[in-house]
Amino acid sequence: KEPNARLVIGGRGPEKEALEALALQLNLQNQVVFLGFINDSELQQRYANADLFVSIDWADYKITLFESLAMQTKVLVSEETEIDAQLIASGYVFAAEPQADKVAEKIAEAVYTQPNWTVKQLQQYLLDYTWPRYVKKIAYALESV
Repeated sequence: KEPNARLVIGGRGPEKEALEALALQLNLQNQVVFLGFINDSELQQRYANADLFVSIDWADYKITLFESLAMQTKVLVSEETEIDAQLIASGYVFAAEPQADKVAEKIAEAVYTQPNWTVKQLQQYLLDYTWPRYVKKIAYALESV
C-alpha cells in the first residue's frame, strides 16, 4: 500500500530464510531489508532511524520496547503483551491482535498518529525503568519489611 515504505528486519532467527523467500515470492525484495544480526553498537541508531518498531511476538519481558521508546521511536506490540494503559495513551505504543490484517491496520495507524506526549513526558515516564530507580524501589521495599 505504501510504495516508499521499507520493512527492515533484524535478527537471524529460524524464520529468516522463510521470510526472505516470501519477500522474493511477493516481489517485495526492494521493500524488505534483512539485516541479520545487529551489533549492540548499531542498535540504538537502528531504533532512532525507524518510524515504528514492531515486536509482535509475546515474551515475559520487553526490553526492546523500552530501548525503542528511549530513542523516541513508536512501538507496536501484540495485545497479549502487558502494557501500562498510561503508555498506550501516550501515543507512542500501539497494540494489535497478532493476526496479519490487524497488524497491518495498526502499523498504518501508528505511523500516521502523532504522539500525545512530548519527548520530555516520554523521557520522564521512562525514568521509572532505569536501573537506579529499580534498585531504589527494591531498597525501599526491603527497608519496609
